This record gives sequence, structure tokens and C-alpha cells, in this order.
Amino acid sequence: MNDYLSYKLKALSLVAIILVVFIHSYNVEIKFTTGTLTGGTSHSVLFVENFLSKGIARIAVPLFYLISGFLFYVTFDFSLKGVFNKYKKRIKILVIPYLFWSLYGVLLFFLLQSIPQSKNFFTRELIKDYSFSQFLDTLLINPITYQLWFIRDLIMLVVFSPLIGFLTKSSKGMWIFFLVILWYVAPKTFELFSNESLLFFTVGGYLASEKSQPLLNEGISKYWLYFLIAWLVTVLLTTYLLTFDRGGPVLNFLNNTGIVIGILAVWSLYDLIDRNQIRKYSAFFAYSFMIYVFHEPLLTILVKGMFFMWGKTNTSALLIYLFAPLFTIAICVALRYLWIRIAPRFYDFATGGR
Repeated sequence: MNDYLSYKLKALSLVAIILVVFIHSYNVEIKFTTGTLTGGTSHSVLFVENFLSKGIARIAVPLFYLISGFLFYVTFDFSLKGVFNKYKKRIKILVIPYLFWSLYGVLLFFLLQSIPQSKNFFTRELIKDYSFSQFLDTLLINPITYQLWFIRDLIMLVVFSPLIGFLTKSSKGMWIFFLVILWYVAPKTFELFSNESLLFFTVGGYLASEKSQPLLNEGISKYWLYFLIAWLVTVLLTTYLLTFDRGGPVLNFLNNTGIVIGILAVWSLYDLIDRNQIRKYSAFFAYSFMIYVFHEPLLTILVKGMFFMWGKTNTSALLIYLFAPLFTIAICVALRYLWIRIAPRFYDFATGGR
């Protein structure tokens, strides 16, 4: 993999995680123990939140899986030793961070639920009342730090990676075609992972092959304007349907189509940026994983705290939606900066060496 592609994947990963934070900042309904805080959301505020969180930002997770699939298969060896080495490495960079940050969520909620002043901010059952099976389910399957579902699904995709890789190589595109159709028409989730994650992880693996890697170079950058216009038009249509509650099958079709066009648009727009500027700010790429694992439940706590203080009005909803993610990202950046200097080995353990 050349430097151009390496920088591009890291830069787009950072963009994607910032978009994920804005997805989670969506605040049409805010739940407290005392009830759900609704109202104070006009169509104009709802349109802005839908446009960003349920429109533009929808490319984030598929893009993550696309990049993950590419990075996994670009050095994949289908021998028994090669598969074993891949599994061994993913224990460090996926399984251990997953368990660490899932346990962190449990301990954090247990602590905060023990403080009378903060108890009203929690809507789930108290951690101290969990049965052993509930604790295991929360730790392993449905973590409190709910963004970890991405790593959970990725772990399962890695488990099935030899089969996925075999089908991708041997089916001459039919396997991917089947997954695309499934993504458009079938329910969103399998038992082990979503069909969206399977599709884009597989496409990433397909692009990792030597004959397909030229597709990742700058060949499509000249079409950036067409992709951008098509993406914005598609997102505006989906935003309108969402805002005025006119969904249905058309909405699902537009959402999925917007994801594909959006990824092409972002991929080609990257090539308009000066390479020297990308290298100049490349140190920020290393903050992606910390923002990912730490932004929740921090973001939810900030959002609920702000609404608790300011109430729910159109102005407060919009300001909190826009600024709470920025505060959250700043805290994540500061935490990584300090942590890696105070306890680098512990940081390396908690993040899988990222």
C-alpha cells in the first residue's frame, strides 16, 4: 500500500468518526428517569439534524467497514498459518479493546448511578441490580458504550473472514451482487452482524486484491462535482421525507443509494486537498480511535446536562446538537494527549496499539 492510499484511509477514518459523533448528537428526544424531554424542535431544526445525522453522516459506518475490509485482506494469507496469525493479531487490536471499553462503561455507570444527584440522568436498570447473565450480556453483547457494536460485528466478520474471502474470490462478483440486493431489500440485521457491515467489509476485501487496487487511486477524482451534486440532492430528498414523516420503501432506497454516492464523493473530494497540508496535520489521524471509544457515554452526559440546565427550545436543541460533539471531541483529544504521555503502555493495551 502506497503513502497516498495510507494517508487517505487514515484521513477518511478521522472524518468518519467525527460524523459518527454527530450521529449520536441527534437530540429530538432526550430521556431522563423522570420522563422523555420532547418538544422545542421545529421543522427547521429537525431538518438540520436529519440532514447531518441521518443524511450526510450515514456514510460513516459503511466507510469504516470498507476501510476495515481493505486493511484486513490487503495482507491476507489463506494458509492455515496466515489465518491463525490474523486471528492472533485481532485479539490484541479488537477483542481486548472491546472488553476493556465495555467494562469501562459498566464501571462508569455503576459509579454515576451511585451518586443521588446524577441518578435521574439514567433510564436503564441500575447496574447493582443486574443478574450475572445481565452483566455478561452487557459486557459481551450489548455494551453500555453502545458504539462498540461496530467492533463486535467486526470481530464476527473476522471469524468468518476465510469464508467471506473465498466467496469474494471465487464467485466472480456474484457474491457482492447478492449482498447488494440483500442490503436493499432484506431486514437490516443478521444474528451475528448486519448485512450492511458484511457488504462493505466484503467490498473492502475485493478492493484489496491487486487487480482491483487501481480503482482506489485518483481515477475517479475528476468526477468529484458530479458525485457531490448527486449526493447532496439524494440527501436533501431523504431529509425532506424524514422531516415530514413521509418514509416507506423509497426512503430506504434513497438512504442506501446516498451512502454509495456519498462514499464516492468523499473519496474523490479528498484528492482536491493539497498533499502537503494532509501531511502537515496527519498527527491528528491518530486520535480517531480514542474519539470512537470514548465519545459515548460522554456525549450523552453532556447533552443531557445541557438540556437539564437550558431546557428544550429550538435554540437550545440546535446549539447543543452542534456544540456538544465539538466539546466531546476536544475532551477525547485532550485525554489521549495526556494518557499517552502519563501511561503509554496502559494506553497501548486499552486501544490495541493505536
